[in-house]
Amino acid sequence: MASDTTFALEHFKKNKAEEREDRKDKIILYIKKNPGQSIYKIAKELEIPRTSIPKLLDELIEEEEIKREIDFSPGTKREKFAYYIRTIDDFSFDNFSEENLKNKEFGKFTLRLMKSTQKNGNPFHLILNDGSKHLFSVNDNIEKHIKELIGIQF
Repeated sequence: MASDTTFALEHFKKNKAEEREDRKDKIILYIKKNPGQSIYKIAKELEIPRTSIPKLLDELIEEEEIKREIDFSPGTKREKFAYYIRTIDDFSFDNFSEENLKNKEFGKFTLRLMKSTQKNGNPFHLILNDGSKHLFSVNDNIEKHIKELIGIQF
């Protein structure tokens, strides 16, 4: 009897995790097409319960997929949170060097580029101090190549 309950619980958790990822993907696609939308509008358009939207959006912000900004309505003195897809311009660094790869923020930036490359197929270049230029595309094992080039592990 206990094994049936355990199996059912594991199956339920797996289904919920898949549903959560599907909802996150839908939210990302919706925000790409309709930037600057509020929680209410996203929930209404995607037919996702408004109680679960804030947590999903917070997870996407933590994963650095989207960003939250405060928008002001011109006629009223009301402000609302609006959501946008993060772009490469949201990350700024003065010096793209090997030393910066060991910096936590730059490491997060590099991981974001790797995820973006693997998810969307957008390639990126990494230029090292010796002047060598390396192009990373969706078919590359990016983590492995960066580890070999620079000697850091993600």
